[in-house]
Amino acid sequence: MAHHPSRGFSLLELMITCAVIAILASIALPSYRRHIIKTHRMRAEVCMTDQANVLERHYTRALSYLAAPAAACASELDSYRLQVQATPGDYTVIAEPISSQADEACGRLTLDQAGRTTPARRECW
Repeated sequence: MAHHPSRGFSLLELMITCAVIAILASIALPSYRRHIIKTHRMRAEVCMTDQANVLERHYTRALSYLAAPAAACASELDSYRLQVQATPGDYTVIAEPISSQADEACGRLTLDQAGRTTPARRECW
């Protein structure tokens, strides 16, 4: 009786494949998460700039930053809450991280009427 070699994968081959996939996933997932966080932060920064433009346009008409409308993008942000602190002569636009963005190293972002931003860390802006 002739013995035919079995077809398919051995348990050892399957375990090695699973280990390789696990190693690749452990490298790729943190990188993917950092990319997502950075993308959300960039969207917030763009919206903050839009809000600053709205405030400046309002100031040219009313000579005050008070009662300026919200930028259209403010309602579209899902990882940051946009706030405006305004007086007649100055303003600060604040983007507060929410949900999964809250553990992010840059934290709260601010932009004022002079163009100053916080945090001052380069990787945050």
